[in-house]
Amino acid sequence: MIQFDNEIKALGEFDPEQDKDKANKYNALMDQLSVQKLEVKKLIELKTIIKDDETIIVLDREQADLRIETSNDNECFFQLEGVKGMVHKTENGRTANNVGLWKVKQEVKFSKKSRMIKLHNPFTNENVDIEKDKNRTTLDSYLIRTTDSRNFSAYQGGGTLVQKKVPVRSDYLTWSEAVLKPKVLTADFAKWGRAQQIHVATQAMLIYTSENNGTMPTVDNLQEVKTIADKVLANIDEEMRGEFAIDENVIKKTIMHCKSELHPLQAFFGGVAAQEVMKFTGKFLPLNQFLYLDCFELIEDELPTDNECKESSRYDHMISMFGKDFATKVHESSTYLVGCG
Repeated sequence: MIQFDNEIKALGEFDPEQDKDKANKYNALMDQLSVQKLEVKKLIELKTIIKDDETIIVLDREQADLRIETSNDNECFFQLEGVKGMVHKTENGRTANNVGLWKVKQEVKFSKKSRMIKLHNPFTNENVDIEKDKNRTTLDSYLIRTTDSRNFSAYQGGGTLVQKKVPVRSDYLTWSEAVLKPKVLTADFAKWGRAQQIHVATQAMLIYTSENNGTMPTVDNLQEVKTIADKVLANIDEEMRGEFAIDENVIKKTIMHCKSELHPLQAFFGGVAAQEVMKFTGKFLPLNQFLYLDCFELIEDELPTDNECKESSRYDHMISMFGKDFATKVHESSTYLVGCG
């Protein structure tokens, strides 16, 4: 900054209209000076951000586009190559290049300077002062926070940061353990809490089926299944029980068509199952425990009156859920579908 100050003073006084070259040089120096002041301010703030056991790596423009998701444990590691200096102080032959993987820690963010703006209120016809960007932060893509490097000598220059992915070990509960401590994923955020209700209903339905030699329940068995659902809810771990609830309507619709197959849902869960089989090879992380998706809004609260008119064909499931009249209307409709195979 002293260099830029001296160069600006050396220009002396001049008329910007008459001396264009000096004006351009003055503007360039002022821009560089403002950048230097901003960098100094960042360094001062950086001292308050980082801890003693942390190191900051400054990336060049070619690597500044590197985006490392710090929440993914298998993606937030990197290796250093071609770094000059940074020799281990106590272990011979070890440098920053061959010490192994470095862990990426929390992103480096600087506080954003707030500013006052005026907003016009059309109802009162008054201008209101608003402080914008208060308590906001901005990410510095050129800085990466990593682990302790105090055991190495000083950095002398050069080097490349290479992102590395490492395997992550995930432990899963057995079926009997998962039933007591169920972790239910939410697939449809428009129905918050529905998946947990379906979990209780499904477990009750499965228990009823196993207790009745594989015979699945019908609407006539609603009270029996509901009694089992009470026991299922009571057996869930006390710390997790508050997330689950019993909804009689959910239980009713779950067992009402538990013997039927809805092809769009089959396609969805078939795709999920195929993805889970692929994950057995070690690529991507498997789903953790239970996943439910429903479309109860498609069916009525009561069974259709013409759902027994079955034809011993592939349309029997549609007839049992929506009735013979609906199936006939679908068959007689002439619809042109694009992109459906």
